[in-house]
Amino acid sequence: KAQRGTTDVFYKKMSTRAVNAKQPIAVEVLRGADATDPQVAIWIEDESGALLNTLYVSSALANNDFFAIDGSTPRRPEALPIWSHRRGVKAADGLYVPDDDTQLADGVTAATPNTNFMLSSGFDASGASRVRVMLEVNASFDWNETYHENAYPDDPVYSGSGYVGQPALLYATSLVDPREANILKMSLVGRGHHSGQDGEIYTDLSDITTARDLVERVLVFVEPVAEQVASAL
Repeated sequence: KAQRGTTDVFYKKMSTRAVNAKQPIAVEVLRGADATDPQVAIWIEDESGALLNTLYVSSALANNDFFAIDGSTPRRPEALPIWSHRRGVKAADGLYVPDDDTQLADGVTAATPNTNFMLSSGFDASGASRVRVMLEVNASFDWNETYHENAYPDDPVYSGSGYVGQPALLYATSLVDPREANILKMSLVGRGHHSGQDGEIYTDLSDITTARDLVERVLVFVEPVAEQVASAL
């Protein structure tokens, strides 16, 4: 529980650990509008855009665990396309989204909380002079006048599943020295492709409406590495 003035804000606490993690980090996500099972990915990348560590991915996407009303298991390349392409692992069907053979390790996955959450994790940015923390979020069925059920009829992903809404949105911190303690606020910087055909960051957000309300605020707390603290004493 965190308290601001007289208003109580409750969080679900989650803990993950990236491979070879050395430096502690926490990400506080204050949710906005309600959404059923939104997909979220949080990761660290260097200033060239290369993914260094995945901190968290919603388990439905990470484990290829989507289910449709008809009992099928649809692939969801549009859910988190920027993270998926940054990860750079192509499945047998040619999509940059995890399948049964390329799913993520359990250590960085969990069901997306339907409330505010605080993620405790760690990362290793050895060799990177500056990094930034990224968060991508997407919710199905959040249609609007541009992104609706009948939009893009020639796109088999968008028109085929019936679950796609507005594109995934990308939030990011500024570039910072990963070895310094910091408190950072993420800003909305762009969106992904509406059907996940690529991993580009599209900065035109003019047709994005309610998807902006999925996240109200994201704060990142970077802690100094233990040996750095000891050497400073």
